[in-house]
Amino acid sequence: MAYIIPANETKTNIYKIAENDYAKSNLYLHVDHLSEVISDSDFAALKNHTKVVSGHDGTNYIYSDHLFEYTEEMLSSWLSAVSKALKISLERYPNHPDASLFTTYKNVVDSFDPSTVTFPLNKSWEKHCEDSSIPYINLLQLP
Repeated sequence: MAYIIPANETKTNIYKIAENDYAKSNLYLHVDHLSEVISDSDFAALKNHTKVVSGHDGTNYIYSDHLFEYTEEMLSSWLSAVSKALKISLERYPNHPDASLFTTYKNVVDSFDPSTVTFPLNKSWEKHCEDSSIPYINLLQLP
């Protein structure tokens, strides 16, 4: 059972996602944060950035395709942002149960050479990782 955690009453402002109860408990959410169950396939699409939440009909989330066209400079900038977010999470939560996963992913991101990719890259970095069997996490999965 996967979860989506909206930032506020505006359901399209997504704060976090969690693959299961264990992952949700390790987000260290405030007790007031509401979470809603989503399908594993919706979670996977959010995790790999192939879909984004574009609406909510009062009951269900509505998803739209998330289209990308990275240049090498854009990918480098994104990787820098991912590395920074991972660094902050590791500094704030050094004893997090997934700290080793965060560290491993940060090392992958920091050592990745964007020039090895054919540009324009017409998919998200996360989808590229998934397709290349590179373990990854989405920033929405960080505490």
